[in-house]
Amino acid sequence: NGIGVNGLVMTDCDYNNCGDGQYEGCVKLRNLSGTSSITNCTFANAAEELVEIINDASAAALTLNVSGSTFGDTFDKTFGAKGIFVTTANTVTNNVTISNSTFRRIKTQGVNLRASAGTMNANVVDCNFNKDTKRYMSGIEIIPQGTAVMNINLNRNTLNTAGGSSILVQGAGTATYQA
Repeated sequence: NGIGVNGLVMTDCDYNNCGDGQYEGCVKLRNLSGTSSITNCTFANAAEELVEIINDASAAALTLNVSGSTFGDTFDKTFGAKGIFVTTANTVTNNVTISNSTFRRIKTQGVNLRASAGTMNANVVDCNFNKDTKRYMSGIEIIPQGTAVMNINLNRNTLNTAGGSSILVQGAGTATYQA
């Protein structure tokens, strides 16, 4: 967990059984900035979100690259939630790319990206979303809101989801978005 981290690099890490109560997860970051990466990591069995990144209005620009990672098994947790959740409120350009990663047995969404100001370039490519034997799981949720501009690229993803949206893009406020 961190606040105000610049240029985070996570490689070949394994997080399992993270937290036992509401608001607890594997990785929680506030105001992450710079060029950051999560590569070949596994996040599983968190009490809530597996990876949560919240950037408020004071945060500097973020370029986040997530690749070759696995997010799974929040479905059976009381407060289980998202695989990766990134939300930005700053007025700069943020780039989030999630590629070649697997999301399985997630209670809510595998990927949830939100922006309420500035620009977010959101790329989710070559990922696998699989509810497996669970009754439901949503895949990708993209929510531009407020005054945000979101440029969305969703390509070559495999989705086995049910009971929710495989892909949901839903704007609010005066936000603009294009896919």
